[in-house]
Amino acid sequence: MITGDNPLTACHVAKELRFTRKPLLVLTSPTNIDEEWMWKSVNEDITLSMLPNNTKEFIRTYDLCVTGEGLSHLTSSVKPTFLNSIISSVKVFARVSPKQKEQVVIKLNNLGYVTLMCGDGTNDVAALKHAHCGVALLSGVAAKRVEQQIVEPIAPILPPVPADASAHAQQQAKKRIDELYRQMDETDQTIVRLGDASIAAPFTSRTSTIQCVCHIIKQGRCTLVTTLQMFKILALNALILAYSLSVLYLDGIKFSDGQHTMQGLLLAGCFLFISRSKPLKTLARERPLPNIFNFYTLLTVLTQFAVHLTSLMYVVRQAHDRIPPKTEEFPNLEAEFSPNLVNTTVYIMSLTLQVATFAVNYQGKPFMESLRSNKPLLYSLIFSFTLVISLIFNLLPQVTEQFQIVIIPDDMLLNKTSIFKQTLLKSIVDYVRQSNEKLPPECDHVLSEQLIPTLDEKHCELMSVIENRSNEITTTEVAYERETTKLSEDTVYSTQLSPDGLCLLTNSDDKTLRLFEIPTNNLNENNHQQFNDLDAVLKLREPELIYDFVWYPRMNSTDPDSCCIFSTCGDNPVHLFDAYTGIVRCSYKAYDHLDELIAAHCIAFEPDGFKMFCGYNKSIRIFDINRPGQCIEERKTAERTSSVKQTGIISCIDFSQEFRGLYAAGSYNKSIGVYFEAKGDPLCILHGHNGGITHIRFSPDGNRLYTGARKDNMILCWDIRNPGELLATYERVVSTNQRIYFDFDPTFSTLVSGSSTGQVSIWDLKQEFVLPKMNFIAHNDCTNGISIHPTLPLLATSSGQRKFAGDITTIDEDNNDTNIDDEFNIKTIPRENCVKIWAFHPL
Repeated sequence: MITGDNPLTACHVAKELRFTRKPLLVLTSPTNIDEEWMWKSVNEDITLSMLPNNTKEFIRTYDLCVTGEGLSHLTSSVKPTFLNSIISSVKVFARVSPKQKEQVVIKLNNLGYVTLMCGDGTNDVAALKHAHCGVALLSGVAAKRVEQQIVEPIAPILPPVPADASAHAQQQAKKRIDELYRQMDETDQTIVRLGDASIAAPFTSRTSTIQCVCHIIKQGRCTLVTTLQMFKILALNALILAYSLSVLYLDGIKFSDGQHTMQGLLLAGCFLFISRSKPLKTLARERPLPNIFNFYTLLTVLTQFAVHLTSLMYVVRQAHDRIPPKTEEFPNLEAEFSPNLVNTTVYIMSLTLQVATFAVNYQGKPFMESLRSNKPLLYSLIFSFTLVISLIFNLLPQVTEQFQIVIIPDDMLLNKTSIFKQTLLKSIVDYVRQSNEKLPPECDHVLSEQLIPTLDEKHCELMSVIENRSNEITTTEVAYERETTKLSEDTVYSTQLSPDGLCLLTNSDDKTLRLFEIPTNNLNENNHQQFNDLDAVLKLREPELIYDFVWYPRMNSTDPDSCCIFSTCGDNPVHLFDAYTGIVRCSYKAYDHLDELIAAHCIAFEPDGFKMFCGYNKSIRIFDINRPGQCIEERKTAERTSSVKQTGIISCIDFSQEFRGLYAAGSYNKSIGVYFEAKGDPLCILHGHNGGITHIRFSPDGNRLYTGARKDNMILCWDIRNPGELLATYERVVSTNQRIYFDFDPTFSTLVSGSSTGQVSIWDLKQEFVLPKMNFIAHNDCTNGISIHPTLPLLATSSGQRKFAGDITTIDEDNNDTNIDDEFNIKTIPRENCVKIWAFHPL
């Protein structure tokens, strides 16, 4: 605040307007010759020397007010640097002259600050001229209007005064004169007068408030951001067009008039709507880039052009391979236009890249409205991309013919798709190999080959080694706390390792999920020692028996927001637990036709991790994890109007990682349904199990589907390309209704499954025969849970099943004690409710 008023008045106004929040000190001149300049508070309870010992601490503690006399003293004092250090922290300049206002603005400009000055009078003209942005305020217009609103309603209230005809004529003349004066006053307020602040300021506000400053900053930022993004778009489009035209020129090819016209219209629409972007209503804290010559902008342009250039070079090479070679040495530039594959490929690719440049480089929030809010630009981009897709796949033959576009061969499109697949597969394999750097260097195999020994004499020795738990296989038993004396309440049902492999989650009969931390640092090349039993670091309790639980597929321990667990239990919604604190973040609810809450029987995520699919009775409900509450869509699996139906409770769901939108669902009515996300009805129904489906998994290539069921000793491998055809069956022992899980190694070359007998079986999926390559007894009870570490040769197994105190197992035939009444020695069923972690090492 720079004002000519008294310092006390200025300090009071600054405090009322919250310009100052800390104790305010005023630079006061000495009253006697012996005294010095001092900093004093308004009520004079604080007095400090003008030159403090610690200037930074002084500025942090107090707000400052400098008078015009004090400013002159600081300017002419022996320490002018002190003024430079505090001038940016002075909140109030009082009793200053117009010349001193100019000096304050110039001083701030010299120190590198960007200044904006608001003034309403002639005494502010000099400061307005030197400020980077000057705003003149026209005072009086708003006050005049308020005065009129107050005075005019009073007139009708007064009673009319009786008068003769001459008095009435005088009143009418007076009204006309007053109206003329009023119009003249309003006209004078809107006309800039000589000496007014508007002469020196580039901006003028008709109101006496400084609210216009926010509008100026918002509009200025929006204009700056629009200018910068236009520079980037123009640069990229010019580079794309330069390469495209140069390639065509060397081959004697050019764009047709129709192609140029269509390209110009599409780009003109994008340019028009991107330049009409509006600023947001709220002022953002962030600042835009000041100019285009900075590292970020240049790196962005160069990186995008590198991607564009690579794409153009690739499609040009593909097009040249499919056309006859040139016979003439020099191209005929005067020849008529003749469409060919090179022209079409370059045109479509350049048009796609140019339109994509608008979508990628649009700035959006926080300086202007987002692309979704800018409807004209959004619709223009959608229309452009739709037209490009229709040209590529010849969806509109008349348009393709009109613009002289050649149909692209199918093998060229397939070749592009296969190249992208190979690149993606190679990156995945490289990632897995890099993740396995902790494995011994002498073993040059992938994880699955380290997990399974060969079928030779060592294999037989390994069977006994595993049973004896020697140092060839290291095990650690997860300690389970028994909180009740009932035999059935601490049964372990399953176990799952986290996607990053650092945590282990278990589900037990006491309605509790337990989380354990895996000490993977103990497993390296030279350390195969057994680490101590593990205790749960977190317990997540549910009100009812837990049906299913899953980790968030994108979970990473370094990102706390992604560390979450989804769980479903009886008569309750799906709960989202925080894996760090155990707090329920939110819930996802489903209701039946009676508006009663129903529980999901299984949970699965699409590959992107944004949608959650839950299985219910004859339906699958889809939830958006970013929108807690009710589902966004319900899909009936047994519609009356559908010819293909899947009845029963949906017990398990899995998505194909290769074919986007393809998923399979198992039901307790012994059927497997294959679905497509865009369509609600099943594509086909598979039958082959003797019991309800309990587990289902896709292969990475999406061509095979593995399923397991209750009271069914077979894991079936289905061919998705030929629905109903079985490729293989893998035998295990499943004698109860309990879920017996199976899992695959990261390379999907090994299948591992538990069994009701406690045996773990391992199959090599690379070989044709379906006999287990290795078997070992992992538990003395049912091995129900199987989970393989994503990067290390670790295997987690869980055991347990419901038993009752009256269960009888076997008769000890060797005991001849005749004192027993029934002449039998009754033993209780062996019980082992625990989780074990197995570390496999090369043999």
